[in-house]
Amino acid sequence: GSTCTNQRGKIIEDLLLAENLTILNDGSPTHFSPHNSFTNVDLVICSSAIAPKLNSQTLTDLYNSDHFPIITHLSTPLSRKGSAKPKILLDKANWSKFHQP
Repeated sequence: GSTCTNQRGKIIEDLLLAENLTILNDGSPTHFSPHNSFTNVDLVICSSAIAPKLNSQTLTDLYNSDHFPIITHLSTPLSRKGSAKPKILLDKANWSKFHQP
């Protein structure tokens, strides 16, 4: 939210670099302060690997809050490894062992 980098900003910057993270914010203000000024205090952070698939937009209506809503869209569905249904192979079951008390 500041125009200059302070110690807290440096900590966030170091974390982003160390963990290969990206800020998706579009540059729009995310907060309206009681002093009638706008700041960017809310961040949308994600892995750099999925950043190209995400789009973040800050809405312009406060909706009775001091923070503007931020909408993040995923442009393509994420694939899930191992999401195939398990196959039941009835002919390979050891039925005699299964029926033992």
